[in-house]
Amino acid sequence: MQISPEISLIAGLIALLAGAELLVRSATKIALFFNLSPLVIGLTIVAFGTSAPEIAVALSGSVDNHTGLGFGNVIGSNIFNLLFILGLMAVLKPLRIERKVIRVDIPLMIIASAGLLVLALDGCLSKIDSAIMLLGLVLFTVFTLRRGKKEKNDFNKDFRESWKTISHGALTLQFIILPLSVILLGWGSDRVVDGSVVIARELGIDEFIVGLTIIAVGTSLPELVTSLLALVHQRCDMAVGNIVGSNIFNILGVTSVMTLVSSGGVTVTANNLSMDLPVLLASSVFCLPIFLSGYRISRSEGVVFLIYYLVYITFFAVVTATDNFYGTYVRISMVYVIPSVFITYVFIVLKLGKRRIKNQN
Repeated sequence: MQISPEISLIAGLIALLAGAELLVRSATKIALFFNLSPLVIGLTIVAFGTSAPEIAVALSGSVDNHTGLGFGNVIGSNIFNLLFILGLMAVLKPLRIERKVIRVDIPLMIIASAGLLVLALDGCLSKIDSAIMLLGLVLFTVFTLRRGKKEKNDFNKDFRESWKTISHGALTLQFIILPLSVILLGWGSDRVVDGSVVIARELGIDEFIVGLTIIAVGTSLPELVTSLLALVHQRCDMAVGNIVGSNIFNILGVTSVMTLVSSGGVTVTANNLSMDLPVLLASSVFCLPIFLSGYRISRSEGVVFLIYYLVYITFFAVVTATDNFYGTYVRISMVYVIPSVFITYVFIVLKLGKRRIKNQN
């Protein structure tokens, strides 16, 4: 029986909501039982679980040596996570960022993004590159878990009481629910992507726009829904940790697995090197000064994040659709992108100066 794209889309969204809700609940209870902070769970279990759609796309493409789809999906999803999801969450509710995220996790994400760009400079990601990324993922996971065990939790009284009442039987149930929620997220994301692609084609939207937006956004829906639900449950630390951890896992985990499975490695195009990878690195670096400007993302800064994502999508569409790629790239960069970034950084510096003057008084 042929399922209409509209039904596929609705069913996928329902599965995403259910999977994300189960994932946040089970991850929080596991964190309480093992005395781990929600931030650590967000950086590891939740982040890795919500990257399941990216893994599926990468593996399915690598088996047939169509690694371009998977690699582009990783880059697009990470940019979407940083600029759109963080921006949307901040617009809905200003996000308070923990100091350890700014001092440790954000720099690690920047290093991972920069490392990917360096490894890709020769135009190909090889098996050796894959081994380097896998090693980085293992070190990141071990470091995060060990750090989590040393940290003192700041749970409120209600959560401490809940921790005391969780039995080993209930814990076993949570470990059953956790993979089921990941399966729901993966299945739901797949349905959303399939349904959206068919609808977009029926509306006559170009293929490259579908690939840039729907596939990247579709596979990032678990991160979006999970982060929003974590925000609803007053888990800002888990919401931000989910985004940062998912981006690190996408770079070090998904890309490395995709490279290992593919017989010829991953080919990196000139467009990837000249625009996509630099934008990914710039988006990661862009987070640091904003977070440092008050250890929070305000609503106005969230709007800036969203505007930058829309600019990137528009920029990519214009440049890709133009024959003179390099000339268009340089003109748009000089006229809009560079001035926009400069103005943003001036705004941040002024904000930091105002804050210091206020503290001195």
